[in-house]
Amino acid sequence: MASAALSTLFGPQIHFPPDFNTNFLMLVRWIHFLAGITWIGLLYFFNLVNVPFMKELDPTTKGKVMPALMTRALMWFRMSAALTVLAGLAYWGNIVGADAHSGGGSAGAVMGSFFLIWTIVWSALRLPYPRQGNFRQRSIRWRGLCRRGRGRSLAVLELEQPRVGE
Repeated sequence: MASAALSTLFGPQIHFPPDFNTNFLMLVRWIHFLAGITWIGLLYFFNLVNVPFMKELDPTTKGKVMPALMTRALMWFRMSAALTVLAGLAYWGNIVGADAHSGGGSAGAVMGSFFLIWTIVWSALRLPYPRQGNFRQRSIRWRGLCRRGRGRSLAVLELEQPRVGE
């Protein structure tokens, strides 16, 4: 009887919320967090450990080590990246859905507009532009910003807001 009282007093007091949605969001957040740590950790492994190590190996050893190591590491890298993105989208979609429902809208419209804008911006950054007239100068400036590494968001701003005097 004394041990039951002590275990009740000093044992872990963990109580999960009673509703499914809160528990689901906690699980998805932890999956997103752990998969993101795995993804970034493997990225650091590739850049800081693997690349310098492979430079030190002779070609015969590299031929034996590379297929076994890289196949497994890249599989974990890809799967953790995909799981991070999918868990993040599930979590974000649940939150957006709740906000949209509270506002009288739908989560599909909000997420659809986000991905539509994302696709348009991606296309603007990837597809070549026509080289005629004043637009050619802006296109050259846009490509220069991307090459200099200032970031693509600055390039999009540069495209949409021409400078005074143009």
